[in-house]
Amino acid sequence: MFRILYSDMRKLAHDRGFLATLSVNVFYPLVITLFLMAISQIFYHERLFADQVCFQFQSIAIFLVTAGTLLFTMSEYADGCIRNKIISGAKRSDIFLSAAVMGGFQGVLHSFTGCLTALLIRLLLTGEYQTYTIPEVADYWLITTMACASIGVFTTMLIMIFGGKKASYILGLFIATFMKIMSLSVLDKLYPEKGHCRLTGAKLAVYNFIDRFVPYTQLSFRPHRPFTDYMAGSAGLIILSLVIGLILFNRKELQ
Repeated sequence: MFRILYSDMRKLAHDRGFLATLSVNVFYPLVITLFLMAISQIFYHERLFADQVCFQFQSIAIFLVTAGTLLFTMSEYADGCIRNKIISGAKRSDIFLSAAVMGGFQGVLHSFTGCLTALLIRLLLTGEYQTYTIPEVADYWLITTMACASIGVFTTMLIMIFGGKKASYILGLFIATFMKIMSLSVLDKLYPEKGHCRLTGAKLAVYNFIDRFVPYTQLSFRPHRPFTDYMAGSAGLIILSLVIGLILFNRKELQ
């Protein structure tokens, strides 16, 4: 297990797909910040507050983590790495668990990189936080890290059990896009800009469940639920991904 994990870790350090998404993680918030700073100075003659720009990563985190884990895990099939590992005597369960750890690790790295970029923006380019306290900022990034890790594991599971087929190349990004749209819709229904929430009964219960426990939704809105709900949601997605992945990957026929 540790031998496979070490090999996967070395491969990740040179994986172009993951490094490309990590670069986007850094440059996207910086470009958006500089653009908004110019607009603010030219038209409003005001300095930006940190709240306005320091959480840009959360808006694209779903796609970055999904794309990074998707590209890295698919290359395992394309390069024949998985088949070679099995031929060399590695257990399928160890191969899957190592891949899942790498998926979660990529999510953590993305969140950590996004946090450092936000800190750099806060120190060099913006004013103070206007509506956040320091503990709230720390909680937000911790929740983001848990959500990114769980999404990384979930995406890895999908590719490990569907990899080798053409559909797997679009499955991860399709789910990411769908979940992003769904989470925005859920938040819009639960917290409308005007008036009160009009959901009732079973629909309200389902929407509340998604808002409380689905990690994809946690990246779409400022934290507003108990921290334990977010932790339970991320842990639940990781456990579900591991159980389903281990069962199906052990039965998968490699082509």
